[in-house]
Amino acid sequence: MSKLKPPEELPFSDAHALADQWRMWSQEMRLYLGLAMGKSTEKEKCAAFLYIICRKGREIYNTWTIEETDPDKIEVLFNKFDTFCNPKHNVTLERYKFNTRIQQEHETLDEFVTELTRLAKQCIFENLEEDMIRDRIVVGIRRPEVRDRLLREADLMLEKAMSICRADEESKKGLNLINIPDSAAKTHVPVHFIKKGPKKNHTTERGQRGQNPGPRPEKGNKRQCPKCGLIHEPRKCPAYGKSCNKCHKMNHYAKMCRTVQKNMHEVNQPTEMFSDVNQDTFYVGAVHKTSEDVKPVHKHNQENEWTVFLNIRGQAVKAKIDTGAQANVMSKRMANAINAKIEPSTARLTSYSGEQIPVVGGVNLPCFYNNTKHNINFVVTSTEQAQTILGLETSRKLQLIQRVEEVNDDGVPDMSDILAEFSDTFGELFARYTSYQHR
Repeated sequence: MSKLKPPEELPFSDAHALADQWRMWSQEMRLYLGLAMGKSTEKEKCAAFLYIICRKGREIYNTWTIEETDPDKIEVLFNKFDTFCNPKHNVTLERYKFNTRIQQEHETLDEFVTELTRLAKQCIFENLEEDMIRDRIVVGIRRPEVRDRLLREADLMLEKAMSICRADEESKKGLNLINIPDSAAKTHVPVHFIKKGPKKNHTTERGQRGQNPGPRPEKGNKRQCPKCGLIHEPRKCPAYGKSCNKCHKMNHYAKMCRTVQKNMHEVNQPTEMFSDVNQDTFYVGAVHKTSEDVKPVHKHNQENEWTVFLNIRGQAVKAKIDTGAQANVMSKRMANAINAKIEPSTARLTSYSGEQIPVVGGVNLPCFYNNTKHNINFVVTSTEQAQTILGLETSRKLQLIQRVEEVNDDGVPDMSDILAEFSDTFGELFARYTSYQHR
């Protein structure tokens, strides 16, 4: 028995659990002293007790005054520490704590019941302990639907109450994984495109989601000419030798010009937009929500021109492009679905009616779009059905939109282009037009 392993040190760090810890530790210590040190003296047992209990225990022991007649009696040590670890407590205060305990927002049922059980031990309910815990579950459960279900049970016992609550908890988790059909899931929800501060002069924003590939070629050997837009025999393009009215380069018409008009001026440059989720108050308006927020990564949105799919942690998350927004928004439900860690944030969301939209924090997520990684900040709202929103600054960074300072109408062809295309029809009129001079 000399090689018997002694008990672990008594943990004094958790004051709430100290009484239970002491009860288990003292039982192990008595077994150890009886088996490993049965023939030892009282003094040796006291020394072993103080050595094993830990430094904190020895510090507590040094503050006590031991009677001269009891300096080396092991039972005196047990009694002293038993009194210290089980102090007298205010039963009224403990019952107040128990009766005001409710389930917290992120607390599971098992965590809630465990805490109620710990509090009940301090309340001296005796034979009524299970009934009191059952009643506290009914009153303190977060979901009112579950409370109604519990109240309908005539002979509700603690075990039955916990079974009903667990079933609801599991079904709620399962519903988050089910993809409800789009026709049954579209709803109006109160979150939101975002605007900040007073109105300013804004330049026009135009979506850049996808480039116009131009008219498709017809079947056969002949294809639409990229220079003139017509279908003709090879090396017979009517635009050859002509100057473009848009870029002034040769050999193509203005309607087929591929030159991108650059920004020439910055007028009333607005204040830098915020992509940081920890700043200021943001004003919000309504958006639509559909069930297609999360899809497999290989699927793409082909229905809504102003939404885009971001690859976030292996899932395709649908986000609305909102050029009026100065921050990005994501629901807490979506953040939890992609296992995002929500950080504290001082950002505030306010509707146009002045109503505060609840904000639970912010997240910074690595998002992939067009095979490019972007770290994007989102304000997280507790409104579960809120649509994911990409604000102005992020939409620019992802090249979803571009600033347009000048609009050219290429829909009306130039007269010279028309006469050149239909020269066989106009005949001499074409020659007269090109040689005519105003006097």
